[in-house]
Amino acid sequence: MKIGVTGSHGKLGSVLVAMGAIPIDADVTVAEQVQAAISGKNFNYIIHCAAMTDVSDCEISPNMAKAVNVNGTLNVVNAANDAKSSVVLLSTDHVFNGKNRPADGYSEKDTPDPLNTYGFTKLAAETVMLSWATVPGYIVRTSKLFDKSLLDQLKYPQEYSPYIEKSYMWVNHFAAAIVTGKQIGR
Repeated sequence: MKIGVTGSHGKLGSVLVAMGAIPIDADVTVAEQVQAAISGKNFNYIIHCAAMTDVSDCEISPNMAKAVNVNGTLNVVNAANDAKSSVVLLSTDHVFNGKNRPADGYSEKDTPDPLNTYGFTKLAAETVMLSWATVPGYIVRTSKLFDKSLLDQLKYPQEYSPYIEKSYMWVNHFAAAIVTGKQIGR
């Protein structure tokens, strides 16, 4: 199976590349770059990790958040359609408002209700995926992925305070579950 990954230098993308995924090095906001990076590569799956994920930055620069998260997703989906590749879109639990969160977490059956620009743009990206993809694809919503850098920060708790309400997941386990389709630790 041949897997390409956008956002290959990010936390999740870099782990996927280390596991054998092929980096798709293109500015996702530039359709021609995305098309050229995907065309002729014969990817079975494209894992779309490229996104503007910092919630504060999205509030400060909503047009950039839309360009990356929504238009970038449209560019990836269009190129994947042409290449007959399935897309795995990485989304977020920020598509929900966080109020009355079920004890076992949100499910795909819960109604999205984002409260911030990041959540709105990721919900719009999901809509683009569902509306434009001509090859079957998947949407995977994450909460909070962590890597060794978080573990290092936790050695000095006075310098770092994680959000307690988030469900943390080790990025390597998450990447393995995406690539293999198997749950880890259950």
